[in-house]
Amino acid sequence: MSYFAEFPMTRYQYGNETYSVLTQNLAAYVDVIDDVKDAISFYTEMYILDGDRPDNMSYKLYGTPEYYFTFFLMNDHLRQQGWPLTQKALDEKVKTDYPHFTITNNSGNGDAQLKVGSNITGNTSGATGTIIKRRLDLGQLIVKPTNDFT
Repeated sequence: MSYFAEFPMTRYQYGNETYSVLTQNLAAYVDVIDDVKDAISFYTEMYILDGDRPDNMSYKLYGTPEYYFTFFLMNDHLRQQGWPLTQKALDEKVKTDYPHFTITNNSGNGDAQLKVGSNITGNTSGATGTIIKRRLDLGQLIVKPTNDFT
C-alpha cells in the first residue's frame, strides 16, 4: 500500500535477536492540522452501519479499501475509542463485563432486610442468587445468579 511507503525508516530489534534491522516505523503518528479537520467542506457525513468495517467504508466512499486510515485521522473519537462494535459483539461484551442481574424495587420497602451476601430466590421463576451490592438510593440490588434460571 502506497500510504505506508511514506513512513520513516528506523532500526528495530525483533524478539531476542542480537542485531537490529532497518524497517519502516509503522508507529509513526500523523495528525491532520486542526484548520483542515474543522473545515466542513471536507466532510461527507456517513453512518456506520452494524457490521461495517473501516475497509468496507473506504470502498463505499473512495472506491478502494486502501484509505481506511483517513477515518481515524479525521475523527478524534474513532482514534481514541476505536471502531464501533457490531451489535452482536456489543451484546457479548455487555454480558462479559456485567454478568450480574439488577433487581429494582420501586415500593421503597423490604430492602432493609436484604443484606449483601444474602441468598434470594424468585417466587415465580425459581431463580436463585446472592446479593453482591445494594444501591438503596436507586432501589437496586445487584445479584450474582447461582443457578441457570434467568
